[in-house]
Amino acid sequence: MKISPSKAPGEPGADVQEQNPRIAFDEDDEEEDELELELSELESELLSLPLLESLLLSLLESLSELLLSELELSELDEAEDELSELEDDGELDALEVLLEEEELDEVQQHGIHVIGANS
Repeated sequence: MKISPSKAPGEPGADVQEQNPRIAFDEDDEEEDELELELSELESELLSLPLLESLLLSLLESLSELLLSELELSELDEAEDELSELEDDGELDALEVLLEEEELDEVQQHGIHVIGANS
């Protein structure tokens, strides 16, 4: 307890805390209660961090999947545009003929190979 050099406890004009030491204890209790409340709030925040981290990771994963599918759709749109251009230019028919010829060649090669393997 702090005693004022000019005023003794109990004298008029002395510090209120010096007159009543219980007030000082009440202030200490209030400060302790505030600190305990802050500590409790911090503990609650710390407990919620793993949940927040999990939610953020899930959101990030969903976002990356969405971006990937958007990229795939963009590539598909480009391929459809190219196919449409080929059709418009008449090149698609020529490519189909080449593809059929290649498939026919493969069938003939496999057929010859199979016949050759059986002999």
